[in-house]
Amino acid sequence: MQRQQWQASAQGHPGAPGPGPSGQSPAEPLPPVTPRRPVPAAAPPQPRSLDDRSGALRAMENPISATFDLAESVNDRVPRIKKMVKYASLFIGFSLLIEFILILVFLAGNILLFLVFLAFFIVGLFSLYWMRQVGAFFDYFSSRHVAIKMMREGDPVVHVPRGKDSLDRLLNHFKLASPAFDNLLRQNPRALTAPSIMKGASRVDYSFDAYVTVPQAWPGGMLGLGNPGYALYIKILPAIPEMKDVRAVENAVTDVVRVTGVAPGRVVILAENREGREPLLPQDVYDHVTTSRFVIPAGRQSFVCNLQVITVDTDGTYDFVPMISTLPEALP
Repeated sequence: MQRQQWQASAQGHPGAPGPGPSGQSPAEPLPPVTPRRPVPAAAPPQPRSLDDRSGALRAMENPISATFDLAESVNDRVPRIKKMVKYASLFIGFSLLIEFILILVFLAGNILLFLVFLAFFIVGLFSLYWMRQVGAFFDYFSSRHVAIKMMREGDPVVHVPRGKDSLDRLLNHFKLASPAFDNLLRQNPRALTAPSIMKGASRVDYSFDAYVTVPQAWPGGMLGLGNPGYALYIKILPAIPEMKDVRAVENAVTDVVRVTGVAPGRVVILAENREGREPLLPQDVYDHVTTSRFVIPAGRQSFVCNLQVITVDTDGTYDFVPMISTLPEALP
């Protein structure tokens, strides 16, 4: 009955198909199928050069390795950028010289030109200052990249080299890590004083097992244009240092730097782990050395230096807290 009603309604509907020879309604014809063309396989993404600014790097096989490779390609451009900054600084300095001469010429003549060249001279001074800041930033970027690269490619286990005592072995380690340090001690043996008794600003004498120094280049070093000097302090303790021992070394170095005026590149506390204790350092010492900044106030300026605790383990290896990379061309 329902089937007959459906057929009747279909016949009454305009455009509806009528019943077929067998009394059944024929099926509607299907639309023609268009054959799809095969889609060619997408080409693998090609690495973009630094000069291609149209898009970002999207595909990378290993994100960590790709990040290091990208930083390496950026670091390759640093020498050229530093050369551009140097030429720009020379041009600004030459312009300042000419503007200074013109200021003197128009000082008693044309007041308007005098004010114009004076304004240009002031702007040039600020420009020269910022160009120096840009150069310092690229120096910092390059040295930091080299340090990260050395830690990435270096051996995580550092064996203690040969030597007559613990101080001699540590100095040999620095010589192997830094050829510049080795050349310094060969060319200027007086740069090393071991042991060293130094007087601080409070008139107190402090004892260090070794003190390596390079004096400032006068007057450029004092004006921030030349060699600012270098200092390395080494203090050897008979046991694993406690927090009071670290504080005592910091106070001693701070008092001595107020007299010498030379910022230390590194302050090393060397101790032997004769008992084989784990962990090597107390938690408060570890947190202080790894998270705190060792700032030395010296007059109108302040120095930020590296404080490092090195322990000699029972298996004949060094343990560094924190890990500080020693660049081959730099002093430790």
